[in-house]
Amino acid sequence: MSFEKEGINHNIGGYFEIEKITLKEFKQHLSERAIQPLKKMSTVRVSHLGFRLWKSVDKELALDQVKKCTEKPSTDPECVEHLNNLMQSNIDIHKPQWEFQVLEDYSEKSSVVFIKMHHTFTDGVGFV
Repeated sequence: MSFEKEGINHNIGGYFEIEKITLKEFKQHLSERAIQPLKKMSTVRVSHLGFRLWKSVDKELALDQVKKCTEKPSTDPECVEHLNNLMQSNIDIHKPQWEFQVLEDYSEKSSVVFIKMHHTFTDGVGFV
């Protein structure tokens, strides 16, 4: 978890080396297996009458949270450094509170997926 800077969201993140995949393929798999069937993958936090609630958004807006990694880390320490930098930025409150970055060409046979999400995304108490 990232707690280094005051005022920055408390994000949870990680990265995974996977079999080589394109951004387009990853988006398709994520859409079919997570965004379409899981409502919380396409919700944003809103305030209404003083209450904080979750509101559904368009599935395509949610899919925009899957991005191509613009940096090119090529070792595990470089991946950790990239993830640490990624964790320090806020997630736009008007979008689902998660983000994936896909590095398609980590090696000849593998890709890397970086994941960042607000802690309330996975914390059941946060949803209550």
